[in-house]
Amino acid sequence: MKKTSKQSARVLLLLMLYTPCLCAQTNPETIRALADRVMYLDESNVDSFLVYSKIIHEQSQKINYQRGICDSYRLMGIYYECRAEYGKAIEWHLKNLSLSEKINDTESQLSALSDLSAQYHFLRQYDKAKFYVKEAIRLSETTTTKPRRISVFYLNLGIYYRETKQPDSALINYKKSLEIKKKIKDSTGIANVNLNISTLLIDQGKYLEAQPYISYNIAYRNRQKDLVNIWFDYFNQAQILIGLKKYSPAKIFLEKALSSAKNIKSKQKESETYQLFVRFYQSQGDYYNAFTMSQAFQKIHAEIINLETNKSVAELQEKYEATKREQQNELLEAELETQKWQKQTVAIIALAVTLLALLAGWAWWHNRRKNRLLSHKNDELEQQKKQLENTLQRLHQMREQLILSEKMASIGQLTAGIAHEINNPISFVANNVQALKMDLEDISQLLTPEQLQAPKFVELTDEIQTLMASIERGVDRTRDIVQGLRIFARNEDGDFAKVDLHQCIDAALTLLTFEIRDRCQITKRYGNIALIEGHSGKLNQVFLNILTNAVQAVMSVHPESNPPTGHIEIVTIKALNLVEVHFIDNGCGMDDTTQKRMFEPFFSTKPVGEGTGLGMAICYGIIQQHRGTIKVTSTKGQGTTIVLTFPI
Repeated sequence: MKKTSKQSARVLLLLMLYTPCLCAQTNPETIRALADRVMYLDESNVDSFLVYSKIIHEQSQKINYQRGICDSYRLMGIYYECRAEYGKAIEWHLKNLSLSEKINDTESQLSALSDLSAQYHFLRQYDKAKFYVKEAIRLSETTTTKPRRISVFYLNLGIYYRETKQPDSALINYKKSLEIKKKIKDSTGIANVNLNISTLLIDQGKYLEAQPYISYNIAYRNRQKDLVNIWFDYFNQAQILIGLKKYSPAKIFLEKALSSAKNIKSKQKESETYQLFVRFYQSQGDYYNAFTMSQAFQKIHAEIINLETNKSVAELQEKYEATKREQQNELLEAELETQKWQKQTVAIIALAVTLLALLAGWAWWHNRRKNRLLSHKNDELEQQKKQLENTLQRLHQMREQLILSEKMASIGQLTAGIAHEINNPISFVANNVQALKMDLEDISQLLTPEQLQAPKFVELTDEIQTLMASIERGVDRTRDIVQGLRIFARNEDGDFAKVDLHQCIDAALTLLTFEIRDRCQITKRYGNIALIEGHSGKLNQVFLNILTNAVQAVMSVHPESNPPTGHIEIVTIKALNLVEVHFIDNGCGMDDTTQKRMFEPFFSTKPVGEGTGLGMAICYGIIQQHRGTIKVTSTKGQGTTIVLTFPI
């Protein structure tokens, strides 16, 4: 409400300041001056663009000032841009272009072409965005146009080419813009174009070519004491040095970038700097520091998410309070109306007793209608309150899921690196065991039969064979674990791909080997099933969560024994065009209340601090994303059966 009042006040103030002057002295100069002032208003004054567009249009028509009508069309386009009605915005900018071409007004034509190019760029319709900015460049080259404006057109065209993966064309247009900036000695413009060029070259891995642009920028920003923009140049300098494997100076510029981000209190830039720190340490194999920086990134990212969530919650709360106040005002008005009617009724009764019966009947009907209205308003208010509460709950759930997703992504990167590092020495061990076997055979061939049958030699030979077999089992076990880690750490981005459910289940079991050990028996009855479309990483998460819960349920009622009495059975079946996965355990089971609420976010039967209550809720969301279903059957004290179905 306060924000709306402030905006209205600003519009009224502008009307009071400029409208009397415009009406008193209507000529092209006053219309042009007003249009220039309105063009540079803050976008929060959305209504002012609409109001002044109509005023400028009316006054321009009175004196047949076509340039003023063009300005009114442009203001209407800006008005609809601010309201996110992009189709209407484009219609008004096209009207501006058509009229400006008709009257041959170059300035209005360039404004219309620039606005259309920017609008289509925002909508990611790059072909049209390029067309209109090229038209602006063509028109600028055939007319008298400020060089600064032409350089902006070339810079925008370069940006469009870069975003459509055409780096060579982007670089050509960046350099044209830079050449103009240098001719007019626009130092700030040179630095901005340098930043775009260096970023483009870094993306292509052309670090040495990018270095001169960054060096110029860092020197210029330091002279200007530009604490905001120097972060970009420190960040790019660090990327160049990392790419050239000059890690010591790279660390210095990373620290400068981090200090700059903190000085300007930019959480987003601080977050990006920590991400580059992770890459910096990973490139050197320093996974400990990489993990530390990843934790710092997660903390900052969580703060950003919290700020955005709190902002959304505050906006929802403000809307709720405004709606509540409006409802209360309506109720008060209804109550005042009822009181007014009652006074009128008393006056009428005093004047005409004969109309008492008729008025009483009318009063009853009117009051009943008012009560129904009040009841309806109360119901609407209660419904809106529930909707807001549900929205708040969803926002909290989304925040937790985003934080968990980011943590899983970072852990996946580190896990993939560690798995790679473990796999190399294990390969050496496996190869050396084979070499030892061959050496032992060679030794046996060099000895006489009497020496081969000597008790001490036989004892040593048996012991060596046993040790080598033990080493081979250890190598195979380690390889299985590494393979499980690689599968679990697969990238989940992009479109669905073919997924082997058996491989996902085996990966989850591999990661749970320590938890299972000899505590419970695992039985796998795999059927001949087809591959499904999905994300293997997310399905790994589902199977790992379900199996972890099953192991915990079994261990809660079946103590360790030999052989173990706890049992988990995994069955896969192909049924028509579906694949079914059954998880059957003889654990503690669940009561009806727990079964009904097990997919609710934040619901957990574990003690405080041992569970977030999000595991099964996230599993449910992942299965829905894969167009699957999940069905749970459980009896308290007897066990649980979970059946997952996926379309083929």
